[in-house]
Amino acid sequence: MQLSFIIVLIISIFISIFAIQNGGNVTIDLFFAKYSVSQALVILISVGSGALIAGILGAFKRIKKSKEIRDLTKKVKSLEDESAMLKEKLKDEKNDKAELEKINVDLKEEIKKNKELLAELKEFDKKRSQQEAAEKNVEIEEPEVERLEEKEEINEIEEAETEEVSEEGDK
Repeated sequence: MQLSFIIVLIISIFISIFAIQNGGNVTIDLFFAKYSVSQALVILISVGSGALIAGILGAFKRIKKSKEIRDLTKKVKSLEDESAMLKEKLKDEKNDKAELEKINVDLKEEIKKNKELLAELKEFDKKRSQQEAAEKNVEIEEPEVERLEEKEEINEIEEAETEEVSEEGDK
């Protein structure tokens, strides 16, 4: 800022010296009137008018830039707020994901325990059926064998469905 002020001051001094050295009278036709004034005064008025016009145009440009900066600052603030909100949302999503993974692990453990219990129950049912058959000392007839085989097939289907459900939970 100070450098530009110094440059403008030096240029003004040169213009003043030039105007003083060319101080003769000049006739100026302005619309329908004729004036006789000093050439130095015409030079100084012309330079002053030019500087005033340039200053006014510069002020408009500065005002426009200032408004643009203000608008961009608001936009930056808005984007920063949105970014902070999205970061918070991402953090919440990560927490939710961690909770879901924990629930998934718990469900897998529970399914595993249920499978073990189901296997124990099948084994117990099988032993009980064998004991009952041994107690009655009756041979298992052919339809009875088919019924037991059907029970085993149903149990295998149930196990397969349980595994599918646990695999879907993993996804």
